[in-house]
Amino acid sequence: MVDCVKIIAVFLFAASLVASAQKYTRGIGIYPGDPAQYDGPWLQVDAKTYRNLALHRPAYQSSAYDYNLTAQLVTDGIKETALPRWTVVSTSDRGVLPKTEREAFLDEGVVSDVEIAGDAPWVQFDIEGAAPPEIDHMDVWLRKVYAQPPQGGWTIVVSGSDDGTAWHEAGRFTGVEFPGRHNDEPSFMVPVSFTAPVRFHVYRVTFSAANVKKWGVADIELSDRGQDAHITGPEVFSSAWMSAGSGEDWVSVDLGAECTFDRVALAWIARASAGEIQFSDDGSQWKTLQSLPAGAGPNDDIRLAEPARARWVRVLMTRPAEADGHYILSELEVYGRGGPVAVPQSASAGASDGSLQLARGAWRLQRASQVAATGEQLSQAGFTDADWMVATVPGTVLTSYLNDGAIADPNFGENQYAISDSFFTADFWYRDEFTAPALTTGRHAWLNFDGVNWKAEVYLNGQHVGFIDGAFLRGRFDVTALIHPGAKNALAVRVLRNAHPGGTKDKEGANLNGGALGRDNPTYHASIGWDWMPTIRGRNTGIWSNVTLTQSGAVTIENPQVTSSLGSGPGPLPDSSTADVTIAATVHNQEMHAVSGALRAKFGDITVDMPV
Repeated sequence: MVDCVKIIAVFLFAASLVASAQKYTRGIGIYPGDPAQYDGPWLQVDAKTYRNLALHRPAYQSSAYDYNLTAQLVTDGIKETALPRWTVVSTSDRGVLPKTEREAFLDEGVVSDVEIAGDAPWVQFDIEGAAPPEIDHMDVWLRKVYAQPPQGGWTIVVSGSDDGTAWHEAGRFTGVEFPGRHNDEPSFMVPVSFTAPVRFHVYRVTFSAANVKKWGVADIELSDRGQDAHITGPEVFSSAWMSAGSGEDWVSVDLGAECTFDRVALAWIARASAGEIQFSDDGSQWKTLQSLPAGAGPNDDIRLAEPARARWVRVLMTRPAEADGHYILSELEVYGRGGPVAVPQSASAGASDGSLQLARGAWRLQRASQVAATGEQLSQAGFTDADWMVATVPGTVLTSYLNDGAIADPNFGENQYAISDSFFTADFWYRDEFTAPALTTGRHAWLNFDGVNWKAEVYLNGQHVGFIDGAFLRGRFDVTALIHPGAKNALAVRVLRNAHPGGTKDKEGANLNGGALGRDNPTYHASIGWDWMPTIRGRNTGIWSNVTLTQSGAVTIENPQVTSSLGSGPGPLPDSSTADVTIAATVHNQEMHAVSGALRAKFGDITVDMPV
């Protein structure tokens, strides 16, 4: 027995030596590990082109006010000058709530709540920055109200203010019973309609009942003329980083390699009046390049007297222009030479059966808010998309940005907090150009999608092809009349974001599992955030499974299903010596004339022909 153990140990040790010598992995924790299975781009240093080295490079932060106004946005290439919108949330018994609870009752989800206690307690939300939207209605969800309603009834009063001092009643709900009490349901919703549309900066919702001293406010949904009115969370997008406070703060960018640069440009929305431009070789030890300019305008264009050489650049801010104000930076640009660029892999070659795997190659990706063209225009060969991201297909939008080196790896440390949830909670356009295989007379060409999240509009060669109406539904389109065999074809896919993405959650803290994303099932439900994982930025949207071009004859066999029933033999279960096997399939004639034939099924040595 001892000799046997020794033999096994020696074998395992030898096997580990062989494995370590093989180049089969892209790195620890990187998926897919096998380079042959990786469909994304490779990053190659470009030491010749003078360009903005910070564009689409990972950015980091000392703090961020919320999960949306994060450091990633200072390198996304989008410049804004208007103030973003943000909220301050408070309660009567706790004061201002921390970042982790700020969206608890403004996230369209009824499983997270804020508990308030006392006589006539209230919750309040202040809308800061950009102008508030008009509101004429609130749906107020209460969670786990176990007390019996008093005979005198209960009320919800919504008040509005522009300064937090002078209050005006906007709407009121008065009830006698708690809805749902008859079936022991402690959670319920009550509508509060306003006497007229309002546009306040501050709203306070006060609850009153003689014998209720504790309320769980699960959700407050705002609307105007029947349309949702969002004031916070991933629904509200501005391309800017905003600090959490007004003390010393910084944002930095990893250029990806040691670079030579001679210009740093800053696009401010709320500038720092004091600070420094710094550089580093390791992102840890920093040296001062020069002080921030003392100007009052929105832009700083800093031309260095001598070129600098470093991998990291940081903007250190020590004093805001406005006392107790936030720093708000829209874009950080570093001009020079060096740094990696994403280079796509060559497109897959066609197979002998006329099929083509549409992966790698010319796939590009862009946030839909940055695209003015229509789907018909985007699906024309030759459309200019050189400034779009290189897309990884199959893969999510977030995966494409990670593979392009545009975001910090969310699997490490607190990097996810530097990635903007509102940036990725959006529609995105995908484009691809490919050469289609030859198509003989009588054959049909099919464009197949094995999985898109959440939904998608599909265009090919200037024409709308169809719609994919759900995350786990296949899309299969007959494109025989649209495809250009042996020539260039253009494919455009608009991937639609989830309709109810919910707020961002950490895996620990007061927030409970799941959330509003459950309204959009089927989808990747856990990506909203759970007790074992934080919220996935963008909710795993994208072309997450294979896209193929295939061919068929006039008749296709679709959706085959094989089911078996045990216990149909000599005796009942648990006898499993025999089983009945049932085959079901849809036989579809793609032509306009009748076709006859036989459907053949084989079970080992048994062949069954069924006329069709």
